[in-house]
Amino acid sequence: MKDEAIATFKTKGVSDKQALNLFAEANVRNMIVDYKTFAGSPIEYLQRVSKNILNNDKVIVTGEELPKAIRKLLGEEKNTKSEVLQTITEMITGLETKKMYDEIMEIGLKRIFKTKQRQTRYTTTTCR
Repeated sequence: MKDEAIATFKTKGVSDKQALNLFAEANVRNMIVDYKTFAGSPIEYLQRVSKNILNNDKVIVTGEELPKAIRKLLGEEKNTKSEVLQTITEMITGLETKKMYDEIMEIGLKRIFKTKQRQTRYTTTTCR
């Protein structure tokens, strides 16, 4: 990676250290943009980072296999209590959002979509 960084970012007036920093900043920006558009699980994303950015074929299982700087960038959390509370909060938020949309659907079915044909077209199924 060092050689790639120096070859890519080393220009007139740029030291090797500056080239490495520019390379690191570019990779971090790419990771942030990539993560925002990634739809898979966090472990799948960590495997993708390991393979594509770190050029490492090691299988990522927990995230501990990544370098400390990458774990910190991705928001590693060491506090188990905090992780559990955050997960519960996300679950409650998802449940409340579903309830809200169900209520909107019920209002729509009762007041807006009065014909039977329209009602069957707009009814939802359970989550899979």
